[in-house]
Amino acid sequence: MDYIDFIDAPAVRDHLRTLPPLPPAQQCILIAQSDIQPLTKKLAALKAIRDATPPEDFSRGCWHFRCDDPFPVILDRYIRTREELLARFLEAEPGIIYIAEDADGWCAAPFSTLDAALTTVHKMSWRNGSPSVIRRRIDEPRGEILDATITRNWEIAEIFAKRYHDDEWARSLGGDMPNGYAHVPHPFKRGDIVRQFGDTYCVLAENVEDAGAILPKNPDWCDMLLHGVTWDKQTGTFDHDRSILFTQYGTEFVVPTDLPEEQRMLAAVSLVLRGKYSLADFLELLTTGRMNTLGEVAMNLSEEDADDA
Repeated sequence: MDYIDFIDAPAVRDHLRTLPPLPPAQQCILIAQSDIQPLTKKLAALKAIRDATPPEDFSRGCWHFRCDDPFPVILDRYIRTREELLARFLEAEPGIIYIAEDADGWCAAPFSTLDAALTTVHKMSWRNGSPSVIRRRIDEPRGEILDATITRNWEIAEIFAKRYHDDEWARSLGGDMPNGYAHVPHPFKRGDIVRQFGDTYCVLAENVEDAGAILPKNPDWCDMLLHGVTWDKQTGTFDHDRSILFTQYGTEFVVPTDLPEEQRMLAAVSLVLRGKYSLADFLELLTTGRMNTLGEVAMNLSEEDADDA
């Protein structure tokens, strides 16, 4: 599989297919971060890149880990540990329980088999991220925990081994492949409207444009994000610093005419951010309670803007 197929963002996938391939290290980080492909395919793709790439070529590109290990060491460690963890996770043995957990932390009752836990995962929502299945011994509440992220096809996408209150485990995260930073060229601009999780809408705001291969200060995976604005019509409030991991959660462009009625305020925000609508007029309508009028004006202007494009 091509590394682009591991990215859960149609807008980013389409953009990357117009560009030369990313350097090998950046490809590996994106593959390891994938929640849409099973771990078996991720490992196969990483082995293929490792076998086809001279060690010195992994130094190319714009990437970073919060550790001093060379990239080939990080890659080999990821492949080895995940093969071992996957084998342990799938091993049935007495005294093991499995706990299905959604992205918001809600847990179902423990199960004695992995299949039973996966059946419960089928019923969970992907609204805020991927559910997971936790494997641990019933008689060792502070023992090793294997935490597996599950794909939409109910396959294991990733596994982490951890212990509660384990400082050494926390320190090791800096050199784990999914936690690395990789620069990813993207097509997004200030004022673009995007959708994640199928029904979460956001207008991209400040400092969105791709700055090129420039490393942020000591970055990791948390720095692979963009900032935006979301709207809650029920409370009449904006979230002015919504951070989105733009290579994940199905990130795609949305045109204003495809916005649900309760999200049309974002069309107005988009116009203001792109200099297509007066900020003073926006604030007047917003603060005088004419939000429906503002949404209608924004939709009309957006359609005119699209016709002129």
